[in-house]
Amino acid sequence: MPLNDPPEPSTYPPSQTALILIDYYESIIEKLEEDDDDYDFVDEAESLLRAARFKNVAILHCLESHPGSSPSPVAEYKSLAPNTKNTERETVHTRPPDRLSVLDDEGVTRLLDTLGVRSLIIAGTGTSGAVLSTALHGVELGFVVSVVGKACWDKDYSAHKDAMKKIDEASTYDISVDFAEGYLTGGDRDGLAYAVLKNRL
Repeated sequence: MPLNDPPEPSTYPPSQTALILIDYYESIIEKLEEDDDDYDFVDEAESLLRAARFKNVAILHCLESHPGSSPSPVAEYKSLAPNTKNTERETVHTRPPDRLSVLDDEGVTRLLDTLGVRSLIIAGTGTSGAVLSTALHGVELGFVVSVVGKACWDKDYSAHKDAMKKIDEASTYDISVDFAEGYLTGGDRDGLAYAVLKNRL
């Protein structure tokens, strides 16, 4: 972290925070399952999603689109797919394959501005690509940016580590899932646990 640290994530309440989930593709995760590879990052992302839904935090599902005249998003992994019960605070955004930062989309930045979002919590696949690019872009735009490293994945683990090092050296925060969950729920993790047990989320 640089000497002149930016405001901490807890500077802003959950109501001014957005959870950005990037490129959790069904095809990638199912292949990891088939190969019996480590995909614990999915469990961590699910925890973030549950916490955000519990407190009605804005959630942006950001995905690449298939090429063609009528682009449609690449399928998102089922356990991380949007909750149709609450589409106003949980939205899907697509971008062309050659665009790394999800914040290059005017629709995304306009939505964040409309919602009064000042703090971003980011997680996704492609740590060295879309995750890193979005995190650095978020800092440029004046957001407080946190990346949940344990909820991120890259096909090249050394690239993942290098990207997280760059994130830590920039004006961003590498936060744990526990910290993010506690922050998103306002410390009400007992209530979150109850809601999960009752299948409310």
